Amino acid sequence: MANFSKPASLLTVLFTLFALLQFTVAFQHGSPHHQHYSRHDAEVLDRIDELSQEVRKRQSQAYLAITGVCNTGWNSDGLCNPGSTPAPRLEVRDMARNSDQFNLFLLGMERLQAKDKNDPLSYYGVCSVHGRPFKAYNNLKPINQAGFCPHAATIFAPWHRPFVALMEQALYLAVLEVIADFPSNQQQRLKDAASTLRLPFWDWATKLGNPVIPTMLTDQTVGVTKPQGPVRIPNPLYKYAMGDYPAELGPGPWNSFPESLRRPLGNPTRSNNNEMVARFQTARTSLTNRVFDLFASKASWGDVTSAGIGVRTQSSGGGSDSFESLHDIVHNLIGGETGGTMFYLDRSAFDPIFWLHHCNIDRMVDMYHYISPNTWMSPGNIRFPMAQWNQGEPKNQYSPLKPFTKDRRGTYFTAMDLKDTRVLNYYYPETADRSYQQVIQAINRHYSSGGRTMTKRSDGFGETGQYLGREIKDGDYHTVLHIIADKYALTGSYTIHCFVGKPENNSTAPYPLANSTASYPLANSTASATLPLSTGTAPYSNNTDADYDPSTDYTQYSNYVGSYGVLGASMKGGANSSQPVIIEGYLPLTTCLQGKEAKGEIESLRPEHVEPYLNKHLYYKVVGMDGEIDPDTLPNFHVSVWSRPAKPAPSPDELPDLSAPAKVLHKATAHLPAGKPFTYIPSAVDIPLPDSPEYTQPNSDSTHPKSPSNGVFPYPSMPWEESGYCVNKPTIEYVDPQGNYLYSSMYHAAILNPIALVRPPARPPAMPAMLDDPSAPVVYRTSGDVPYPPPGGPLPVGIAPCQVILRDRITTATIIPFSAPNQVPLTLLAYLCDQLGREIEKGDTYPMVEPLSLDDFGPYWFGVFGAIMLLGEIQDGRALHEMARQGCDWERECLGSFYIKPNYPGRSSHVCNGGFLVTDASRNRGVGRLMGETYLDWAPKLGYTYSVFNLVYETNVASCRIWDALGFKRIGRVKGCGNLKSYPGELVDAIIYGRDLGQDDEFVSEERFDKIRFYLKNGKYPNGADRAEKSRLRSAATHYKLTPGKDDEPDKLWLKGKEVIADPKQQYELAREIHHKQHGGINKTTAAIAETYHWVRIKETVSQVIRNCPVCSEMNKGLSAMRQGQNQARAEGRSSSSFMQSSNTQPPLTPTPPSLFSPSQPPRRSDSPSSQLQLEASQHQGSFAQFPQHNQYDMPVDPALMEGVQTGNSLADLPPSPFLTAQGANSLPQLGHLEQHVDPSLNERAPTAAEEMRRRLNRANQYN
Repeated sequence: MANFSKPASLLTVLFTLFALLQFTVAFQHGSPHHQHYSRHDAEVLDRIDELSQEVRKRQSQAYLAITGVCNTGWNSDGLCNPGSTPAPRLEVRDMARNSDQFNLFLLGMERLQAKDKNDPLSYYGVCSVHGRPFKAYNNLKPINQAGFCPHAATIFAPWHRPFVALMEQALYLAVLEVIADFPSNQQQRLKDAASTLRLPFWDWATKLGNPVIPTMLTDQTVGVTKPQGPVRIPNPLYKYAMGDYPAELGPGPWNSFPESLRRPLGNPTRSNNNEMVARFQTARTSLTNRVFDLFASKASWGDVTSAGIGVRTQSSGGGSDSFESLHDIVHNLIGGETGGTMFYLDRSAFDPIFWLHHCNIDRMVDMYHYISPNTWMSPGNIRFPMAQWNQGEPKNQYSPLKPFTKDRRGTYFTAMDLKDTRVLNYYYPETADRSYQQVIQAINRHYSSGGRTMTKRSDGFGETGQYLGREIKDGDYHTVLHIIADKYALTGSYTIHCFVGKPENNSTAPYPLANSTASYPLANSTASATLPLSTGTAPYSNNTDADYDPSTDYTQYSNYVGSYGVLGASMKGGANSSQPVIIEGYLPLTTCLQGKEAKGEIESLRPEHVEPYLNKHLYYKVVGMDGEIDPDTLPNFHVSVWSRPAKPAPSPDELPDLSAPAKVLHKATAHLPAGKPFTYIPSAVDIPLPDSPEYTQPNSDSTHPKSPSNGVFPYPSMPWEESGYCVNKPTIEYVDPQGNYLYSSMYHAAILNPIALVRPPARPPAMPAMLDDPSAPVVYRTSGDVPYPPPGGPLPVGIAPCQVILRDRITTATIIPFSAPNQVPLTLLAYLCDQLGREIEKGDTYPMVEPLSLDDFGPYWFGVFGAIMLLGEIQDGRALHEMARQGCDWERECLGSFYIKPNYPGRSSHVCNGGFLVTDASRNRGVGRLMGETYLDWAPKLGYTYSVFNLVYETNVASCRIWDALGFKRIGRVKGCGNLKSYPGELVDAIIYGRDLGQDDEFVSEERFDKIRFYLKNGKYPNGADRAEKSRLRSAATHYKLTPGKDDEPDKLWLKGKEVIADPKQQYELAREIHHKQHGGINKTTAAIAETYHWVRIKETVSQVIRNCPVCSEMNKGLSAMRQGQNQARAEGRSSSSFMQSSNTQPPLTPTPPSLFSPSQPPRRSDSPSSQLQLEASQHQGSFAQFPQHNQYDMPVDPALMEGVQTGNSLADLPPSPFLTAQGANSLPQLGHLEQHVDPSLNERAPTAAEEMRRRLNRANQYN
């Protein structure tokens, strides 16, 4: 972290010297003849002057503490005073509805733009950080002739967050100055309005606003209220007037015109806002589609925020568009090919619309963070020389976001500091609740194709003839024009305009060159490096805006699809970059093709129909400052058409899935310039560091792996080699409005957020009264991998409603996750509360004595994370609310529920605990086992690394068997822990179970098989795979193999020569087929299957097959008859035994510890509830579960007798059993010779009986 030496020592020296001087002067004044200072005094004064200058120099070099708006003011350290609260950034049209706030915004912008250019918090000073004039800022001097803004890099979005907050902070300070000019009786009202004033955003893609560009951005003057009353002023959102053009900016466009321009024209020099408005109107459908498609891409946050080709191409499973690419085309549409301010990356920040545009980009990437919460900035390299970095330097989420510091000591922000915008005291309406569902609903409301509210005819076409889209249906394909371009191939920017259909109005198709078809004149000048200059000398007129003729604008034709922008700079080559800066992005064609399908011009959206159609009807043009450009002359420029299957949204509150791998339709562009097949080979600067811990911090022994670019560039090859690098995980504690502690989160910078600074005087205890105390405060995970879950926050990627099949292999059920109790329908919550209450009242499973109230049950069960299992295929929680509204019978529909939450607080909260409940009506259906498997699947995705079950009473044999089967270890035993109702007078031991959630053991789900298959086939990780899952997939690749299927057969997955079967129905059919060949027992059939096939829990599948087998059912009847004979023998033995007396003459038998075959207790019912899980013992007992239970005794088993029967001996030929005789000596009834009490005809079924006896003996030995 950055070091900063405070001038405190200098002040001490200064104080000492002043004291010495005072003493000297006083002493001299004591002698009247001393009227002048001595030579020594003069030296002291000179030294004081030197020290004073040094102090002033140090103080002037204090760093800016960037906090955003602190509505309670700042302290002496530059940080927010306690009590400051975040406020929303509003869409500019929404802000305008608050007259006081919008008035202050306009007056604040006017005041800010008028400040001295040398003021670092003036409009000019803040804008200068982005690009020109390439000078120092915040005590950081440039190391290259370039601006500080990173583009085509993964650090693009995090860097812009504090940059925009800096302008927001400067604006607020200017607003406070404005308020001070108003009469005192108005100031409090205005201060209240200013306390929630933030920079507004302009949503250029929403389908709700009309026109796309609100008039307050294009009006040249605007009415405001100043202290003296209503007046009209030049609109500060229309332009920025610099006054005299600063020479430090270098030669500028249009003869260094001293005002910001949009799509400018000459004679006189002026903006063409009319053309800009028209361009955005026709580009809206394309912009809306691109935004929606990005949210539906399911790519990681780091992939969708950068346009740089390297890291994104390698990791995003076929690639995705990016918010940076969207950002670029908005710049180009505003600036225009005639060289407006936004057209040049290094000058663009001076246009006031830049800030509203970047607030919108920040809003979108913040929304994406909530739908992909487990992803953040990806590692990447700096692609071109910058003011603070050299080309090739690697950056990650802990790299300093220079030149932005969070305190006056000079500590730089990192991307990790800024994952939550509230650190900088703002948020967006769509993220106000930090809710995944809230964000999804906002995306569908603003950007989905369904239910558009923009002008739309009944046939689905807009005013210009463009088709406005429909929702994705089953069988649809998503088609895009994929573009690869060199960012700095030309001076300035250039734009690719795409058309599908017949050319209209003599539109240039495909590429007549030299004469631009644009409606603007271009000037010929050599004054400043080919930048367009004004041909006239007339001054800029604030009341003059260029006329616009839409008939000459090719973007107004109905065959226009959209535009893709390549945002360049004033200098060709990108600040002397030694490597080309390659970007990529998409232009969606799907909506256009839907329109062609609606008109009958194309049969469907499938590739076989789309490819030949586009081959005939697709064309595009590239336009730069000098007019239309031949694409073949552009270096590193390539186009292609990609198509991928699209899955429709499963519900109105979800998004479609556009993450499938794409197929290139080569014939669609093979005839076009730059349209031949092309494969990009990444350069050294494109190759990022792996996203793994060893590349985040150096090892203690100073060894570390090499960077892919190490040796190529003479600059830092590892992120931590940069000064200011800081791996930090600060903690923030959230409180409610009353100051009560709510929860903690470690990925925020608590020092900046005043919400976290005020702790209540009395805080709930950190450790609950017991490990699972319903009355204790809810504990959230605050250790382990980030992000940490806020209350009711979004669920991580990979946790969504999932369908499972019950034990009968026919019935389908759905497990639905929840992150808060208020997400569960109240009637369903009440039903589950009642079910848990009944279980508590039984007194054998949960340690609680009294049932929970509904108010207590909700936070206890669903406060952190809970799931509910219901019959049928259910899309999401919204469907449950509809079921509740219709009066659903939850007793019939609800099968069970479980929760996952930290087992310990604080530093150990990454260790989780679970509670399980199977409803009374759902026993013996395999519900518990399925919930247990889902628990093991979801817990790691929630950030937990280990699971502990604190109290599993050993009398719940079914639960113990399940946890043993799922890989849990018995890590402890609590003697005499349970005082249970069914065991009066006894204290039952409890087992403590533990399991590593990251281990790659034999527990593999069917879903995991599909992921392994995907990884082997595509060589890429599935979307949403976290670090642990990626590691498991790499490990699995060394054991599993994939072979292509024949003809139309799917590919086959193999493990050690055995075919892996993932489909449960196919598993059941294979097991049934093999079992019917010999009707063997469970072990024999399982062994036969395992010779050829592999899947999870083969034995359980076989168990179900045997239960449903009619032949085996007849055999079981014989076993039942045999058991009846044994019961008769036992009864006769009791009647003839001398030691069995009536209870009034014989003391009762000495109790023995409860076990599977304890004579002092009847065996536990196989469906008895577990303290953690209501699981069925019969699932693991095969057909023996059908045998009747005995009232008092169970039959001991003689191993020698069992072996004799299995070798084929007749029961009558076997000698008396000394084992059974010994059992009789131990207070068991003397049963005598078995042959006296059984039917000799049972010899035919003796082997099967022996198998059952052997299994029972093994189980008895296991649990005794």
